[in-house]
Amino acid sequence: NSKSDKVRIFQDVAYALHYLHERQEPIIHRNVSTPNVLLEELSKGMWRAKLTDLVSANLARLAQSTTGENDIIFAAPEAVPQTADPDSSTSRQGPSSPPQTTKVDVYSYGVLVCEIVTSKLPNPTEYPSMLQEMHGEWLPMHELVVHCTKRKPHERATMSQILDKLNVSRCLPTTQTRTRQTSV
Repeated sequence: NSKSDKVRIFQDVAYALHYLHERQEPIIHRNVSTPNVLLEELSKGMWRAKLTDLVSANLARLAQSTTGENDIIFAAPEAVPQTADPDSSTSRQGPSSPPQTTKVDVYSYGVLVCEIVTSKLPNPTEYPSMLQEMHGEWLPMHELVVHCTKRKPHERATMSQILDKLNVSRCLPTTQTRTRQTSV
């Protein structure tokens, strides 16, 4: 995949999340990960990404801090279940856990971008070295990923801000105007 193909994928996923987050009653996807991004070839070498698996999605006001075992590497810190028994496979949100917001999707989006750029499965212990690999030609995306994966949710970007950054980033093809229907 070329750099412009990857950036188009990042845009498509960002548009889908923006659509969910900017509804009158925001929806949190809660499972943003590369296995849930399907690619459709529109023409030779032209791809469209579609965000799938809305099974975990929920209205923001109803979202609980839970995540499936397969999603944990993409999960925001506040989305990981809190439990007194770390070995428990039936962890549930404790009464003091913060409520989930659309910022859990923003965090997962940043991890997804990092995985696609580096071609490495996200690993929390290797995450700093993965970010280092994004310097150079991917510097604008490195900055975006850092902004998405801040530990504190209120410090993370919104999907609107992410789209603004993607649309003005030097890694984007500048000849296309991106006015299109969102694929969710």
